[in-house]
Amino acid sequence: MMWIYQALDIITTFSQSLIIFVMGETLCRKPRAKFSRWMPPVIITATTFLWTWFIVDATYKLPCVLLLLIILYMLCYKVSIRNSMIAAFMSIVFVGTIEIISTGIAEIFQFPQAVLVDDIAMAPIPIYLVCLSLTVSVSAVLYLMFRNFRYRLNNKDFIIVLLFEIVAFLLYHISVIQKIKNNLNAGFDQRFDMLLIVISVSFAVVFLYIKNNYYLKEQEQQSKIQLALLERQYKYYQDKQKDEERVCSLYHDMKNHLLLLEGSQGTDAMHQMAEQLRSQIAAYEDYIHTGNRFLDVIIKDKAEKMREKKIDFS
Repeated sequence: MMWIYQALDIITTFSQSLIIFVMGETLCRKPRAKFSRWMPPVIITATTFLWTWFIVDATYKLPCVLLLLIILYMLCYKVSIRNSMIAAFMSIVFVGTIEIISTGIAEIFQFPQAVLVDDIAMAPIPIYLVCLSLTVSVSAVLYLMFRNFRYRLNNKDFIIVLLFEIVAFLLYHISVIQKIKNNLNAGFDQRFDMLLIVISVSFAVVFLYIKNNYYLKEQEQQSKIQLALLERQYKYYQDKQKDEERVCSLYHDMKNHLLLLEGSQGTDAMHQMAEQLRSQIAAYEDYIHTGNRFLDVIIKDKAEKMREKKIDFS
């Protein structure tokens, strides 16, 4: 029978790594390498498993795992310390919240908190199953909520979210210590603890979700404005291209007429006037030829403005 409980414990621990993976992919987003996105969940899962089975004292387990996860997010993702801290706190707190809720559900249905299997205290099978189901569900919800997370936390937002996450983390840590001491009811109400943790986590999630949605809407509005400006510029250069084509056609006609006047019999004054007129309209012959007529019009337009302001242009 022991192997069944060990298998369930391993599967549940691995399922909890889904939350760590989702937080990295949504709040940290840019992995430094293809394989680096898998390192935080794998290393944390291995650390948790080894600590659970080979280290008797679990007093400092949560703080050590939290610190390790922050470092892993920073090493494996191109992310700021703010986002790595928020992602790490949320990962640990969500895992803890799921464990506490699973225990609470077990109490409601009057399941035992622990069973002895080969003289080793293990969680009952229903708690493992509830924990596994909640972990998968929460991971899916978090991914759907934050898959388009683009918001950059400022100092104020970071402090607000971090404070609520710290409160939830400390409450979860106290709950774990109380379980270790087998003193759940001595001055500590687990139901009240669970309520505070859920409220803190929910506030942080909703706060980040609203901030990100507002940011995405602002970005979408700015994109629409930029697109409208580009469309107006495109229309302007389309009209400019048509005007340039008409002017170019007129220029060639005038140039031919002036060349005829210069070569025809007439007074020197007439020849001089024709030559002067031809030199004055010579500027219209100064076109840039890139192979793209639309681009030529844009460059010509900018070149004329630079010539007016006496800016050298090549």
